[in-house]
Amino acid sequence: MFPFSPPALKLSVNETYVVDPGQDVTLSCEVTAGYPPPTVSWTRYPGPLPQRSLIDNGTLTLTSVMPEDSGFYNCTAVNNVGNPARRNVNLVVRTMKNLTFQITPDSNKDSETIQIGRDLKLSCHADAQPQDKVNYAWYKNGAPVVPSDSLIVLRSDPDMPPSTSSLEIIDMKFRDQATYSCLANFPGSSVPELRVDVNITQSSDYTTYYASDYPSYYASDYTTYYASDYPSDYASDYPSYYASDYTTYYASDYPSDYASDYPSYYASDYTTYYASE
Repeated sequence: MFPFSPPALKLSVNETYVVDPGQDVTLSCEVTAGYPPPTVSWTRYPGPLPQRSLIDNGTLTLTSVMPEDSGFYNCTAVNNVGNPARRNVNLVVRTMKNLTFQITPDSNKDSETIQIGRDLKLSCHADAQPQDKVNYAWYKNGAPVVPSDSLIVLRSDPDMPPSTSSLEIIDMKFRDQATYSCLANFPGSSVPELRVDVNITQSSDYTTYYASDYPSYYASDYTTYYASDYPSDYASDYPSYYASDYTTYYASDYPSDYASDYPSYYASDYTTYYASE
């Protein structure tokens, strides 16, 4: 006959278990001690176990997990000897809902503008779980940003909410006008990546910027006025006068006793005006 002993448990997974949505999950709770043989049960906090769950001999199976299945799963072994044995698993189903973008300074404020020669910060933040496992990548005109003294990439910006990545443009130059992209993903995960594009350009006195919910301003939104829209001071807008527009008179055209009594008029006596003048 075995002596009575309290239960003991061992989990088959880490205390934090991260999976992709749609994946089947198996959580095994192995009894390593206890007499009489303990009874094993599973509970979840918050809420009850998902309807797609199955318990068999201390093993909990969840089929096609969804983000709402995330939570703390508790395995408890009881044999009425001593205290129950408990083990917890924090199940995290990866999710990425949206990607928010922020420009500093904020050009939507009257007191702030994006100007050449000033510093500019582009920040993006993914609403995701697990938040600290999100990977961010920055692109400029489709090519990966190469960090430099004037382009600084912050993996986690201390001035922003946790797990926010920022790209700082120091002393903005005309060459910095480009389309910048922030891409967020879980490396090796089936969760779709998220991407946001920000177009920073300058047309005349207007700065163009957009990012998801930011309004886009393009030069095409403004009326372009050309010289042709206004009365022109160019000779081409006036009739052109050529020597052929004048009648040439010869002395023989006048009645005279002597042709020499009248001056002779030739085309060369007239000034010729060209449109280019």
